[in-house]
Amino acid sequence: MVAIDIGNLADGYNEYMRLLPAYFKEYPAISAVLLFERQAWANKFVWVWELYLNSEARYPLPSAMLQSLQKQGGISWPYFL
Repeated sequence: MVAIDIGNLADGYNEYMRLLPAYFKEYPAISAVLLFERQAWANKFVWVWELYLNSEARYPLPSAMLQSLQKQGGISWPYFL
């Protein structure tokens, strides 16, 4: 699995959605890509992620891992200035 911080990439999710099919075909050893970014809202930080599985991966992620890992999600915590 590869994790990529797309926080500074303009239109990051859409750009990788366009590129991932070709990457997965070229690199079948990659079982999944986790795209994530940190967002700052009014009074909290938020980590947001999406997991994209390679359906033709040579070594798919174990089912136990998939059961405990959400494909989309986020976590947040407050901050004070």
